[in-house]
Amino acid sequence: SIGHKNMVSRELSQRHRDKFEIDKSFRAQKYRLKDFNNKEIESEVSIDLDINYDLSDREDEIDEFVIDMDNLEFEEYDRPNGLEIRELSVKRKEKGRKINYDKKSKRNKSKGDMGEEAVVLLEKNKLIKLGREDLSEQVEWTAKDKGDGFGYDIISWNIENEDWKKIYIEVKTTEGDIKTPFDISDTEVRVSEEFAENYYIYRVFGIESVTHRIKYYRIKGAVKDNFNLIPILYKAYVKTNEVTLLV
Repeated sequence: SIGHKNMVSRELSQRHRDKFEIDKSFRAQKYRLKDFNNKEIESEVSIDLDINYDLSDREDEIDEFVIDMDNLEFEEYDRPNGLEIRELSVKRKEKGRKINYDKKSKRNKSKGDMGEEAVVLLEKNKLIKLGREDLSEQVEWTAKDKGDGFGYDIISWNIENEDWKKIYIEVKTTEGDIKTPFDISDTEVRVSEEFAENYYIYRVFGIESVTHRIKYYRIKGAVKDNFNLIPILYKAYVKTNEVTLLV
């Protein structure tokens, strides 16, 4: 909304001076959004104001994500610098909205499947280039073949000190840029600690409806050692009442 965009303008003016211009005919806190497009602003609202801004019912949203196999390229990026986590400085008003959860779930699954498929291809190509076509045929797309809940999506292989070791890969895919936060389950966090020496997050970002360039980075080790985790969902149990018996 316009209100959210104005809040983002004030919050981000120091970080993105090149994308803002001050309208001097108004008070100093009034800014014009010079170069941001709507998608960037919505992303910034979600990241900086911690608003769970749902886009699942927009008419222009992408419903299905596929890989352009004929023009597929991989582009690996360095691990980004950490994103500063700040407490909310803007008071939000509660506002109800209708969410098409079925549509949202299908959309997220399509996005996740595309990212996982891309990483399976990436790992197979890696092993073939290393002369281990036999191991490339053993790359397992666990999430597809066996289902979710294992704490990883793919099993592949790496060579370390001339020894081939099995690695466990969790793929996180978003449309947003390299610093966009992502959801991760408690199971994935715990499994990353159990297999810390052989566990990887493959972070695929900037995808489109038809993606020909897979942009990604990799991080090895326990999730808690590499990411700041913010709890946004809880499991609630009724408290047990303590009753004092009078004798």
